[in-house]
Amino acid sequence: MNFLKIFNPEKLDIDIPWATPWGCASLINTLTPRQRETAEQIAMGVPLNDAAKSMGISRKTFDVLLVQVREKLGVGTNGIGRVYFAAMAHREVNQG
Repeated sequence: MNFLKIFNPEKLDIDIPWATPWGCASLINTLTPRQRETAEQIAMGVPLNDAAKSMGISRKTFDVLLVQVREKLGVGTNGIGRVYFAAMAHREVNQG
């Protein structure tokens, strides 16, 4: 079943800011540089311990940043990649 055929955010009566690439880009722009780096690490599928190490922070600090990112984006950890890549696609289209 094609999810996009049954899900049309324009027909919903609720506000879903991440439902469009533009909305995703707007959400990513609300992140601090450190939060954005955290979102990128998650989107790229880097294991959490490795991500914290590559950022030069403790795992506990990484977890705090991750919670902040999830709250700002309004998604779970698995949704961060979707929002991040939709925002990057929006930037590519608008810069090209």
